[in-house]
Formats: sequence, C-alpha cells, structure tokens
Amino acid sequence: EIRRGWQVLYDKLARRGNAPAIYIMDNEASSELKKACDKYDLTYQLVPPHIHCRNAAERAIQCFKNHFLAILAAADPNFPVGEWDRLIDQAVLTLNLLRNSRVNTKLSAYAYLFGNFDFNATPLAPPGTRIVLHLKPSTRPSWGFHGEDGWYIGPSLEHYRCVKCFIPKTAKVKDADTVE
Repeated sequence: EIRRGWQVLYDKLARRGNAPAIYIMDNEASSELKKACDKYDLTYQLVPPHIHCRNAAERAIQCFKNHFLAILAAADPNFPVGEWDRLIDQAVLTLNLLRNSRVNTKLSAYAYLFGNFDFNATPLAPPGTRIVLHLKPSTRPSWGFHGEDGWYIGPSLEHYRCVKCFIPKTAKVKDADTVE
C-alpha cells in the first residue's frame, strides 16, 4: 500500500513537472518502495535510525496530524465516527492552502502545484458540519420532502460551486449545489 500510495503521488507530481529527483526516507523503508525508486532511476537516502528530526516527512506528518485533529475537534459531535476518512481530502487541501511552497515561498503549496485556488468557484465550509441537502424537483416525489439530512465533507472540485455531502441514510456521497 505504501508503494502504491507513493506511485499515485509521484505520478501526480510528475504530471505537474515537479517530481522530486531525490527522496529522503525513513530507515525502515520497504524493499518494494526502494525498487520503485530504482525503476524510475531516482536517488534515495535513508535517515539514520531514531533521528526523526532529519526527515522532513516526519515534521510534515506531525503537522498534518495536528491539523486533522483540529478538524475532528471542530466537527459536529454527532458526525459519524466511522466516516472520519471522508474528511481527509479537505484537510490536505486546506493544509496546502495554508503552508508555503518550499520551492517558491511567495506561493502556497497548493498554488505552486495547481495554480490559484478559486474560492468563488469552490466554496469551503468546516468539515463535519451537519447540513440539509436540497433535493431537486426531478429527483423527489411530488409530495416528498425537499431536503435530506447529511454531512458536509468537502468541496466538489470537479463541479462549479458544489460541495460533497455524506448521506448517512444511503451511506453515499452526493455532490450538491444547494445546502442549508
């Protein structure tokens, strides 16, 4: 799974022209991950055992954990605990909007990789907020309710001015343009 996750991230960065040439990894990196680096002719170095301060990834992990714990603490107390993983995408997005790029410190990490974030086209709200999703007339019975209870879990980056909502009744994620 770690190798597969690395592959997804490497491909994403390579498409943007930002694939790292050298990787500094934990001394416990798997042989499968090392083979993947060799496959792409990438250089890697292992940090000394038990010296985490030399590994920038360790600091980034601590920063993400603190950010994500703050998100969980601010979520509605009734948010389904088993659905916490649905909040990760917005956590990564907001963290990258907040921190500077290491290459160009005048830009956020998000702006460096993807360009400026359009807050008008992609509204953000606190993740884990209880919402009522508006049901369009074509998707509800004529005497049916006009809304459905759910939870805001993040922006819908593919749709204009839409958000992703988790609907506990169906255990599905829906994109919506109107929520209360």
